[in-house]
Amino acid sequence: MLGVGGSGDSTTLKNVGLRIALYFVVTTMIAVTMGITLALLLKPGLYVTAFDLSSVAVTSSMSEPLNTSIPERISQLKWLGAKKD
Repeated sequence: MLGVGGSGDSTTLKNVGLRIALYFVVTTMIAVTMGITLALLLKPGLYVTAFDLSSVAVTSSMSEPLNTSIPERISQLKWLGAKKD
């Protein structure tokens, strides 16, 4: 980047910027095409029935899984070597 920015030529900088933008657009389009193609071929979730979904637990908030995975007290973490009260 220093070599391109330090060249002092705005057309060089413009050409590099356009190439980088084109590269990102093309690679994004390739990734989107691959994702859609794989989803259409593999059909994820095809074999999941309503009965299977009824046994899944529903959380009341988005932060509940995070709240249950973090201990209330740091001393509950065994890897710290802290003694319990």
